[in-house]
Amino acid sequence: MSHVTDVKFLFTRLFSLKNGLHAPRWGIRKFSQDIDKAQQPLCKGSVTPLPPLSEPMTNLPPVTYSSVKGEDALTEVTVLSNGLRVASEKKFGQFCTAGVVIDSGPRYEVAYPNGICHFLEKLSFGATHKFATRDVMLRELERHGGICDCQGSRDTTAAYRGNTLGLPKICPKENVNKIDRGIVLNYLKNHYTPERMVVAAVGVDHAPFVEFVQKYFVDMKPTWDSEDSGTFQPVEECEVPLFPGSDLPELSHVVIGLESEYHWMFNATAYNHAYGDTGLFCVHSAAPPNRIYDTTLTQLLLTAI
Repeated sequence: MSHVTDVKFLFTRLFSLKNGLHAPRWGIRKFSQDIDKAQQPLCKGSVTPLPPLSEPMTNLPPVTYSSVKGEDALTEVTVLSNGLRVASEKKFGQFCTAGVVIDSGPRYEVAYPNGICHFLEKLSFGATHKFATRDVMLRELERHGGICDCQGSRDTTAAYRGNTLGLPKICPKENVNKIDRGIVLNYLKNHYTPERMVVAAVGVDHAPFVEFVQKYFVDMKPTWDSEDSGTFQPVEECEVPLFPGSDLPELSHVVIGLESEYHWMFNATAYNHAYGDTGLFCVHSAAPPNRIYDTTLTQLLLTAI
């Protein structure tokens, strides 16, 4: 007998006593383990009446396994009339992922008040002509099992101080009131252009995906092309000179695992940021504050050496 049944029994007794009623005559209560059940005959060599896991279950449809196909690993790329690139891959699964990658960011804010990209990241997936509020848009996405997100690249201020890659991703406090609608539209007009964009998706058919991109990214013009961006003019050229290295057809990946000598080293992670003209290799570690000296000056230096 379950705990719920025991609680019901107790409340019945209490209710009878409270109202001056005679408690019913309860017989001997039998729990499930006290009830004799007819034992089912066991198969030879089995300890349970359930079917063995070593044999296929009956009355089930045949199992269909996924297989790797050559076309699943093929990346199809189409360049539209305005220079926008559309890329897609077929992948097995019930979900798909689509996004827009834009060659833009804080390093292109040289001629603008720094922090515009931070504004755009926070303004994304907000109210539109079709969706009155952000909540309405998110509910529509969730109704179909979808999610949305907008992210800028990682901040590299400390490593590239004095370089365009060192411009902070987070809007400085003194620029919050300087950035208005006109400045944002001007930045979009100059940097959110088709030749700087790639619309990519995984888990979709390429031809219909290209049709959708053509409809919403070519036939429909963006707001910043039709609205006046105000009187703001960039103070200088926004383009950043890039000096990329030679393109390599293949990459080699090397992983080195080291055993930590100290129990207070909570975490140590190495990662790499690759840009069009440079890169950044980082080692991040976590330890108690009283061990920060040993962590930074001893362990990280030994790792670098």
